[in-house]
Amino acid sequence: MGQIQQLQLSYNPNQDRLLFRLSTSSGRHLQEYRFSLTRRYVRLLWKALLEILKNNLSDEDKQKSEPTQAVSMALKHHEVVAQADFKTPFKESHSYPLGEKPILVGKLSLKKGPQGGQLLSMHALKGPGLDFHLNDQLLHSFCQLLTQATQRAEWNLDLDFAQAESLISKQSLN
Repeated sequence: MGQIQQLQLSYNPNQDRLLFRLSTSSGRHLQEYRFSLTRRYVRLLWKALLEILKNNLSDEDKQKSEPTQAVSMALKHHEVVAQADFKTPFKESHSYPLGEKPILVGKLSLKKGPQGGQLLSMHALKGPGLDFHLNDQLLHSFCQLLTQATQRAEWNLDLDFAQAESLISKQSLN
């Protein structure tokens, strides 16, 4: 897989699923990976993403109370998202390494990345998938896109950083 170029999340009301598109490039060649996300999977994914954000807190912030940690996470999120580009249209690709039809994601895992950070694994219950590195910019942008897409879907999952306080004290997913 090449370098990640763009992420897109949209809602498919006919299937009541989110379509997650990730494009990568190797030089001038764009490749697109497509995944179909269910409401149940998104709920698990959100908890995993918040766990990554918790682990990314500074040592100083980790010593603070849970409400203060949640505020620190929310402030960091708003800072990073303010620098992201959500206006550039998604560039279409004609190369689909895992196929043009979206993969229904059923397995989620997080692993430490080779240079730090986290690798997010999204795979079908049986079959192909993708592992990709989440740096701070991608992590926060993905959280923002996920929040917006679930609001458009009217799934009532309340994916926001108000949840962070209650999840900070829960056991790690790793």
